[in-house]
Amino acid sequence: MSVGFVWAGHSVPQRDILMHCREAEQKAKSLGRNRVTIRVVFNSGQFIEWTCPWHYLNVFTKYQDRDGNSNWNHIYGDLAQLEARGAFNTNVKNFDKNLVLSFFDIYFPGKGIELQNNDFARDIIGYQDEDKAGERVTKLVDWIQGLIKVGFQMNE
Repeated sequence: MSVGFVWAGHSVPQRDILMHCREAEQKAKSLGRNRVTIRVVFNSGQFIEWTCPWHYLNVFTKYQDRDGNSNWNHIYGDLAQLEARGAFNTNVKNFDKNLVLSFFDIYFPGKGIELQNNDFARDIIGYQDEDKAGERVTKLVDWIQGLIKVGFQMNE
């Protein structure tokens, strides 16, 4: 079963929440079976989202910051710094996928290494065989960014 889950600000109108629920469900279904799309909707109407298979949702529990705690402020701040410096921009000539996976592995020990396995990544991210290598990497980077941003908002 694929579903959409919406976490909304208190000022978001109910009709907008229902629309976001439908869109999140459609996103989960479009990426494969047995997935959940978590969408965080802000009072401004903007949103962030992340889609993952049900069986991998425990990745949230694998998070640990550099002090061994579960303070998502550290990874969120580090992500913002790396994004500002273009480290997550897959369109640049010298983009290094290993940097992103190593960063992910620091906060989710062993999980960055798992994502290097193409079969595992295909299952988790939901890319298709016909996707070009560059599209696969972009989807992987988007998945990692989405996890961090949604995780931060839900654990704030």
